[in-house]
Amino acid sequence: MSDVILFVYGTLRPGESQAWRLGDSQPLGPATTTPEYTLIDLGPYPAMAPGGHQAVVGDLVSVSARTLADLDEFEGALYHRAEITLSGRDTRALAYLVTPSFASGRPAVASSDWTTRARRK
Repeated sequence: MSDVILFVYGTLRPGESQAWRLGDSQPLGPATTTPEYTLIDLGPYPAMAPGGHQAVVGDLVSVSARTLADLDEFEGALYHRAEITLSGRDTRALAYLVTPSFASGRPAVASSDWTTRARRK
């Protein structure tokens, strides 16, 4: 399996607490999803769910199959990896999502940008 493009939106983003887990992945720059998601606040980290109306802000990285397998283990049973749609790009990316039912009733990150939310704490 060759490298894949991953959209990171929370603690895996550059400068955040879990960014080190990306290892030698190659940064591809900032990106925003189409407004079809919700970024929810789980306290120390966020989750993104499909079926919302937010354009979530994040970053794209090119990750190896090995790094992706390590991230799958780290993200555990709460998240599942799925293909998402990006705004203004012909390419799609993978991201770690939660189910809409898990997100239901949880607070959304109003700015759609976890790093903005985290700086205000």
